[in-house]
Amino acid sequence: ATRAWLVEGAIPRLLATLEMLPEGGRESRILELGSAPFFTSLCLDRMWPGQVTRANYDGTDAKRGSQQLLNVEGGADRVYEYDLFNVETDEFPYADETFDVVLFSELIEHLALNPVWALSEIHRVLKKDGHVVITTPNALSLERLASYLTGGSEMVDKYMPLRGYGTRHNREYKPAEMRELLESTGFDIDALVIRDLGAFPWYQRVRRAVAKVILRFWSRQPRDTHIFVRARRRDPFRWHFPDKLYDDMSMYALLRHPWVEMGVNDEIQCGPGWDALEDWREWGGYVRRARGKLLQALRMPATVYLRGQEGARRAVARVRVTVDPPRPTVGVRLRVVPFHGDQRLGERAVEVQPAEWHEVSVEVSGTVGARDELELQLEIEPDVEAVLKRAWLD
Repeated sequence: ATRAWLVEGAIPRLLATLEMLPEGGRESRILELGSAPFFTSLCLDRMWPGQVTRANYDGTDAKRGSQQLLNVEGGADRVYEYDLFNVETDEFPYADETFDVVLFSELIEHLALNPVWALSEIHRVLKKDGHVVITTPNALSLERLASYLTGGSEMVDKYMPLRGYGTRHNREYKPAEMRELLESTGFDIDALVIRDLGAFPWYQRVRRAVAKVILRFWSRQPRDTHIFVRARRRDPFRWHFPDKLYDDMSMYALLRHPWVEMGVNDEIQCGPGWDALEDWREWGGYVRRARGKLLQALRMPATVYLRGQEGARRAVARVRVTVDPPRPTVGVRLRVVPFHGDQRLGERAVEVQPAEWHEVSVEVSGTVGARDELELQLEIEPDVEAVLKRAWLD
């Protein structure tokens, strides 16, 4: 009975989801995240012309799993094999630019930690101009509003300790939030549709229509039940955490790359000592500023974080300095230490001309591995300001 209820409720959503898929060919590859209970998998078997890769998460250390489905007579029908990983904490076990489409259906609302991580991995495994298709409940739907007005929860489910992590809805999205999350990170939206699902009896359809008309006097937000999005990969992926969705991210660090570029991954790889991001279009992009007086008062350098790169021998920073009062040259000191460590792996002081861009480098002692985590520290004098565009291991 439970499965019959699930199937009946899923059919309208499945049809709407399949309508959002781009056209595929025999060589097209699609990744279906959160494929259990395999309703969408059964549909893809019949209508997707290319290869389907499935993924789930069961809370164990297992890397692979399988599920045998039964037909209506109770006999064995087919077996689905799938990869096992956590989409918001693990690196997906696929090479860069593997898939033409990633299907992220009825999953993002279950994430409890970091949807931007999941989107970064989706972006990475998508081919250039590949698509992600996302479906999720609308947090502004009439059902959510009615629940809130009658004393229920407007956005999330009750706690479900017996079912474990990821079962309940942790965060449902408004259409504008979904648009901002995708467009601010690395996707261009081809289609965003909000529509009602379910076969409502005539009196409920009338009641819903009247409620929508009345609510439009106060708000023109869409009140249908579900959001469907098809978005195209746009390079580069930008690590950005929208204020409406994230809080207390100032100290968040995630060493993902052997480089840091302002406006791309500075939100996860810039440490203390920097001002907020500035848009210097006349200088070719975004920068962050370090102020010598502030660094002196805090008794700390301006720091960026770098993930190790095999064979790297030096760290490089592209900087531009200004000084008041003016003088011909300005001293800049670079230092490399382990992440949250104090052992000096390299240090160099150089004199540079103000108001010009310079690539300042420092040799790194020893062997740098891909698993190493480093800090590149910048020190300047109190009367100096420095702007950083990019830093990297070379």
